This record gives sequence, structure tokens and C-alpha cells, in this order.
Amino acid sequence: MQINPDGGTCPVSLTLQSFPNGKFLITMRDITGQIEGERYARSQMSYYKALFENTPCGVVTFDDRFAIVETNHTLRKMLGYAGRHLYQRALKDIFETPIQEEITIWQSGVEQQGRFCREMDTTLRKRDGRALYAHGVVTLMPERQKSGTYGIVILKDNTARREADLKSARQHQLNDRLLRESAAMIGMLDREGRILMVNPAVERASGYKSSELIGKSIWDCGLVDPSEVAMARSRMRQIFEGAERVTGVSRARTKSGELRIMKIHNTATRDDQGQVENIIITAVDVTEENRLQQLMMETVEHEQARIGHDLHDGVGQLLTGIGVMAESLADDLSGSQKIAASRIFDLVQQAILQVRQLSRCMSPTVLNDRELASSLQLLAETLRSSLRISCQTKLDTSLRVADGCTSGHLFRIAQEAANNAIRHGRPQNVCITLMADGASHGVLEIFNDGASFECSPANLTEGIGLRVMKYRAGLIQAEFSINRPADGGLSIVCRFPLASSAKINHPETNHNKTY
Repeated sequence: MQINPDGGTCPVSLTLQSFPNGKFLITMRDITGQIEGERYARSQMSYYKALFENTPCGVVTFDDRFAIVETNHTLRKMLGYAGRHLYQRALKDIFETPIQEEITIWQSGVEQQGRFCREMDTTLRKRDGRALYAHGVVTLMPERQKSGTYGIVILKDNTARREADLKSARQHQLNDRLLRESAAMIGMLDREGRILMVNPAVERASGYKSSELIGKSIWDCGLVDPSEVAMARSRMRQIFEGAERVTGVSRARTKSGELRIMKIHNTATRDDQGQVENIIITAVDVTEENRLQQLMMETVEHEQARIGHDLHDGVGQLLTGIGVMAESLADDLSGSQKIAASRIFDLVQQAILQVRQLSRCMSPTVLNDRELASSLQLLAETLRSSLRISCQTKLDTSLRVADGCTSGHLFRIAQEAANNAIRHGRPQNVCITLMADGASHGVLEIFNDGASFECSPANLTEGIGLRVMKYRAGLIQAEFSINRPADGGLSIVCRFPLASSAKINHPETNHNKTY
């Protein structure tokens, strides 16, 4: 160590040379930089050695004969080797796939570029003979001391990723097949409502080609009937507000303008933050099903009307005859017998009244768009007179229902709701309300203050009465709901389209027939 003039020290290299006359020559050289360089080189070597051994990728180095010089712990673990079992083995021995052609490419690259780097997907051979899929990066550099090349290969186990990719590819193929072969119509929209894709079922049902729809807004492409745009936007808004799935019945138009009834299911794909990315619409054409159901319901209505006629013309006339005889008998008797005969006459008159009311309810005289309110008023009078139930009405007589068939279904829903309330809820009061809800829809509500029940989706399908009401609402494309007000009771609500909306596509039957 040399002492500097400032009192510090620095490392020096000393050279001592002697002469014959007993004199010496001492030469000093400052080696501070040399020592620092050696220290840095040692630290770098330790760093790269640690990096070599501890990297999560397998690493193998090879000489100019493509013989293995060194491998790290990760590679040996990947292949199932220990210690230096791979030392001086041929590089190709650890590859399952032939790499001689690859090696030729490496050598040619080094000769042309001086330094060569290449990525590749390959298969390694494990010690037990099994294959291991890997992604590799090969780097070759010319040696400075002698001719030839040396290089390094960094290998990452790609088995799990490859299996995941294969599984994903199979799933994608399956999804694509399901999408193409599905009888249901499926479409995907972006956040603004533009069509991103449609499956072949949409093309077959609508008459549009996918190229005519993709890129257009769902509202303007012609598929959605103009009267349904507001409701379609409402379903989409519910999805954006967090609803997992929104269903409904909608009217659609084919390319030729034909009206079709669709059962719609809306759902969405969401990002990691839960925000809507795309909206998936699935639709099933229920036009024919709706038509057949309507025919079936009309058959039931006709049969019910026939029974009403039989009650009125058969049982009613018979009771009328019995009443006349009882009245005549009472005139011929006296005392207690006359009182008994008069009592019989009174009971027969009550029976006649009930039969007439039952007949009118089973077969209302007219159920068209102008007389729904009067039919509901008749229902309220029947409840008051026959069942001694307080029944109020709030009826908008100016409301224009779409047609007589819609009026019939609405009346039956109200009738079934009132009967259900009396049978199961034992109410003191019933209120029937018919009013407008905007320009295109009306609302029928039947409220009772009796006992309520759980309005869960499971319970909505248990009772026959509830199923029939919901079924009738579906036939006229109405929204059906059951609510329990906070202060008690039960409210059945049916929101239906008015005459100003597009007409409901019912079978061609005479809805204005009277009985």
C-alpha cells in the first residue's frame, strides 16, 4: 500500500530490480483500477451464476461441437436429471423433435450475422421418455479464441399452456358448432347497440344476410318492430344497471315485413370490473306456438261460454219453472205451509240470480276494446252481491285495448285474481283498477287486503290459477307481476299494449262474437 501525500493509501504493484554495484531500482504502478475491475468481475460472475441457477427457466450452454457444457437446476428438474448427468452429452439428446435442421440454420445465421438469436417451439425428451413441450430462445456467438461457435438455450416449460390452448381450441370449436347449429337466434351487440355478429339461425328466420346486419344499430336494422324499440331499450338499460339476465316477449320483423313473436333473453359479457362489454341476445320464435296456444284458449273460452249458455238456458229456465210452481203453491196454502212455500220461492229466486251471474261471468256478453271496463264493473258487482265482498273499481272507460281477444284475456286475469284472493286470502276488500300507463300501454291491477304469500319465482309456478294468469298475459305480450305492498295485502299487475301499439298477431278468429 502506498502512502499518498494527503495521508491516504492506494494499492500499488512493486517491481524490484538489483544492479551489480549493490543498487536497486524500485518501480511502482497504481493498481486501484485493476483491483476494482477484478472485484466488479467477481461480483458480476456471482450475479450471473445466481441468475443462471435460480431463473425459473431451464438453461443449457453448449460448445462448438454442440455438446452440453452446463445446465442449471431448473432444466435438470424439468427433464428429471441430477448433478452433471448431462455434461458433454450431445445437445440433440435432450430434444424429442429432430433439431439437426435447426442447428444448420443456427450455424448459417452465425456465419452471416456474427451473432444469431432465434425463438422456437419444440419438444424435449425427459429422462423417463415422456415428452415436454417448451418454448426456447437460442443465442449463438462466435468464439474469440478459436474457430467454431458456442451458445445458450433458454427453455420455458410450455406444457400447461399448450394443453390449455388445445382445450381452448376444442372449446372454441364446440362453441362455434353450437352457435352455427343452434335453432335459437343469437346475436351480439356492443355497448351502443351495434350488431357485432349473428348466427345462421338469425339469417334463416329473418331473411337478412349477416352482412346486411353487422355494423348496424339493432334499433335501425329492421329486425325490431318499431313498437318494441322502447321496451328493447328498457331491457338493455336493465342489463347496464346490473341485471344478470332480462327476459321478455317481443315483436320482430322479417326482411319481407312479416311479424314474428319472439321470446327474448338478454345477458352480457363483463370485464374484470363488472362493466358491460357486449350484450348477448338469444331469441326463440314462438309465433306458431303463440298461435296454437291462442287457439287452445279460444276453444276453452268457447266451451266455457257454452256451459254458461247451458246454465242460463237450461238450469236457469228449470229454476224459473220451479219458482213459478213454488209461488203458485204458496198462494194455495195457508199458515206454516204457506210460509215454507214462500221460503222455497225466495231460495229459488236467489239460485236463479246466482246462476245468471255465474253465466254472465263465464260468458260475458261483449268483451271488446270498448266494454272491458263494463265487464270489470260486472265482475265487481258479482263479488259484492254474491260473495258479500267489498269491491271498489277505478276504471278508465276511455282506454282503448288492442282488440276483443286482449280484452277477454284481461277480464279472465282479473276474474282469476279475484277468485284466488277470495279462496286463499279471505280479504275484506278488493280493488280493481284499469288505467293508462303512458301512450302505448295500460295497466290492470287487482288488489286485495287478505293474506299474502311468498312471491318467489318458485311460488309463481305452483298454483294453477297463477300459471293460467301468467300464461294469458304471455299470449297478449303483457308483463305480469305479483307484488306485496309494505302495508299488507297482495297486488296482481298486468301491463299490456294499447290499441295505439302494433296489433297483437292473433289467429284469424271472430273475437267480437257474442254469447
